[in-house]
Amino acid sequence: MITRDKVIRIQEKLKQAIKQIETEENVQFEFGSISFTAQRYQNSFVVKTLEKNDKIDGIMERTCKSIGFTQNVIGMEFTYRGSKYEITDIKTKNRKYPVIAIDLNSKTTYKFGVESVKKLLGGDNIINRNKNLDKLVG
Repeated sequence: MITRDKVIRIQEKLKQAIKQIETEENVQFEFGSISFTAQRYQNSFVVKTLEKNDKIDGIMERTCKSIGFTQNVIGMEFTYRGSKYEITDIKTKNRKYPVIAIDLNSKTTYKFGVESVKKLLGGDNIINRNKNLDKLVG
């Protein structure tokens, strides 16, 4: 029989087993929704590449431009209500809150609108300046 405690134990074992795959393949697993009954356990996850190359950067830049940014903003950090956030993803299907950011203290993800993130990052001029400085420095 599958119980909540059993699901938690299985989930932890899966995470431990997946760590080896993440290091060997240079990817990151993100677990999604979980559902279970007494006889069945279902889990979803997303696999993201950690490689940085021109093709991936180009895709992310086009995605960011399609929702209203002038540059790729993935990885940029901003402060909101006293907490520091890092932009981790863009969900283009979510029209109202497409920017996904993680609170660096609690590791919780939150959704933000494009205009509010632009203001928090300092506007398009500051975003462009910071991205150009990143390209020059590193």
